[in-house]
Amino acid sequence: MLRISIFFTMIIMLFVVSPVKAQEGKVTNELIYRELKIFETKTEEISKAVDQRFNALDQRFDDVNKRIDDLYTFLWILTAIFMSISGVAISLAFWDRKTSVEMSVKKSIEKIEKEGLPKQLLDVLRELSKDDQKVANVLKQFKLL
Repeated sequence: MLRISIFFTMIIMLFVVSPVKAQEGKVTNELIYRELKIFETKTEEISKAVDQRFNALDQRFDDVNKRIDDLYTFLWILTAIFMSISGVAISLAFWDRKTSVEMSVKKSIEKIEKEGLPKQLLDVLRELSKDDQKVANVLKQFKLL
C-alpha cells in the first residue's frame, strides 16, 4: 500500500511540479518538499475519510446482522407458540373424544337397562316367580326381587 501511494505521489508530483517549473523557472528541494507535504496531508485526509466510510459500512453490517438475529429469535418464538397451540388442540381433541365415548357408553347402558332385553327378561322372571318358588328364591338370593 505504501509503495502504491509513493508511486502515485511521484506521478502527481510530476504533473504538479511541471507547471511550477514553468512559472518560476527553477525547481528547488523546498518547493518539492512543500508540494509533497500538501499532497501527503490530502492523501491522509482521503485515507481517513475512506476509513470512516468503511467503519460506517461495518457498523451497518453489524446492525443488519443484529436485525437478522432478532428475526430468527422472533421466528423461534412464533414456532414455539404454534407448537404449543397445536399440542393443546390435539390434547383437547383426545380428551373430548374420551369423554364423549364414555358418555355414549354410559347412555347406551342406561337405555339397555331401561328398555332392553335384560329388563324384559327380569320382568319375565319376576312374573314366573309368582308361580314358581324356586325362581323366587333365586331372584331373592341375587336381590332382584
